[in-house]
Amino acid sequence: MNDEESKGEDKEDFFQVEKIVDMKSVKDKKSGGQRKLYLIKWVGYSTKDNTWEPIENLSNVLYMVDEFEEKRKAASKNQPSSKDGKESAKKSNKKRDLKLQDKAQEQNILDFADLNKDNDEDNAKSGQDEFAEIENVLNSDETREGQFGVDEPEKILGVVNQINSKEWEMKVRWKKSKTTGKRPRSSIHTNTTLKKICPGLLFDFYESNVISNV
Repeated sequence: MNDEESKGEDKEDFFQVEKIVDMKSVKDKKSGGQRKLYLIKWVGYSTKDNTWEPIENLSNVLYMVDEFEEKRKAASKNQPSSKDGKESAKKSNKKRDLKLQDKAQEQNILDFADLNKDNDEDNAKSGQDEFAEIENVLNSDETREGQFGVDEPEKILGVVNQINSKEWEMKVRWKKSKTTGKRPRSSIHTNTTLKKICPGLLFDFYESNVISNV
């Protein structure tokens, strides 16, 4: 064995492949084609000492190269290509945009429903207020009490309260208004007041009802 063979064996024994870390393709200056280089982690050395080696320098660990290539192919199959990744991203973004649009449309529908509800309530309230105002105008004579000097009393309906032995509060019904055709609301007056203003009605009431202490 000559000195060069001895040095080769020492080098081979000294540098042992621990694992193949990575692979890249570079342009071969001689052939012009692509050439594979493998990043090697050496036994007893740190990762800073990793080197790129051609397949010719790894003839004694071809099984490790095969294992590395198999793992790399499997990983490549599981990992989507850049085109697939872009398509997947587009689909994902499209789904997200559709969800956002659906959510926005749903919110718009809810807002529109709430607005219509508010408008309906406001319109209903406005309609009720307007109707009440009209009804108050039409029934203005019925919602106010009859007044002497304005309305004409029709009949004394009865005694509602006895103030003392000679004075009572009496309920008076009024005639319908000649202008509106509505009857004012009945009002309460004392027999003393009625005796002064409408003694005839008071006499008719006394005549048709027996009241003591008159």
